[in-house]
Amino acid sequence: MIQALYVHLPFCQHICHYCDFAKMVAGKYIQARYVEALVREIQLLEEDLSEVKTIYFGGGTPSSLSLEHLDQIVVELAKKVDLSKVSEWTIEANPNDVTEPFLTWAKRVGINRLSIGAQSFSKRLLSILGRDHHADQIREAVRLAKAVGITNINIDLIYGIPTQTRSEFRSDLEEVLALDLPHISLYSLILEEKTILKHQINQGILTMPDEDLVADLAEEANAFFQEHGIHQYEFSNYAKEGHQSAHNLVYWHLQEYLGVGLAASSQVQETRFTNDTTLKGYLHHVSSKGNGGRIEEPCDLAMEAFLMGLRLNEGVDLDQYQIRFSKDPLTSYPALSKYLDKGLLEVVNRKIRFTDHGRMVSNVVLMELI
Repeated sequence: MIQALYVHLPFCQHICHYCDFAKMVAGKYIQARYVEALVREIQLLEEDLSEVKTIYFGGGTPSSLSLEHLDQIVVELAKKVDLSKVSEWTIEANPNDVTEPFLTWAKRVGINRLSIGAQSFSKRLLSILGRDHHADQIREAVRLAKAVGITNINIDLIYGIPTQTRSEFRSDLEEVLALDLPHISLYSLILEEKTILKHQINQGILTMPDEDLVADLAEEANAFFQEHGIHQYEFSNYAKEGHQSAHNLVYWHLQEYLGVGLAASSQVQETRFTNDTTLKGYLHHVSSKGNGGRIEEPCDLAMEAFLMGLRLNEGVDLDQYQIRFSKDPLTSYPALSKYLDKGLLEVVNRKIRFTDHGRMVSNVVLMELI
């Protein structure tokens, strides 16, 4: 049963220095062709979307599309999805795209969650990241959203930015707290190939921060948010009670989801597939086959469910896991016993999870389990 629908909108006003997502800067003609293809893909979907509970418009930057194009997509979705059953509908936006007309449109069609790509409030760090907004626009975006009644707001922050100081990071945390938001996504910067930032690092223009400093910043964030009633529930996500991302929890619990659009991934029943990752290929597949390419990927669902579940602070329910996959993780993954003995993992109420210390070195544990 498909519970979550992801819609990929790959367009951006410009390319940020750290980003390696499926994205592009394109003119109105290309955007129009893409939206036409996306609508066509949705029209021809054979999957049952009657039980979809969450929708997520991601990118790219969905807010960079015109409201007319966004409306085209919504009109088609309404023919496939019972929108009255959708409890969480998120759209990603850049702060400088969050205008009153955009928010009024979002409210009208039923979007009830806004995810703002802030990344930092520091002008200097935003420049390093290649972002084209400033701190006042973040604050104004939040104010406008609340004014129209969209109060379920997430902000993305990045830490571990080259040359970032502890005081700059602390300032970002305090800025977010002052906005009184129910959800924060806090990502450690990953240096990806084929990005401007990677080139700058390779050329010695910038240097990545010390790993110990990055770990210290993560610990500081955990303590800071916990102190103010914003609880970590996944490695990179914090929320006030009742405001965890329902859409992302579908991924982390490895339930069924469908993705449409360029490079969108899906997991339907026991099959994982991804649409073509090139615009030319995606458009060709939609016009010739009626879908986005759907390249099937091998996957070990039992292993992935366990690894994804360990990302959550609640951990993996051992009894439910055994019912679903007919195997006991404690015997299927012998390496677990070593980390249980070291106090990096623990079993509480039949759930295996990372301890606070274990979460800081989780990569080491997860790599051994793969």
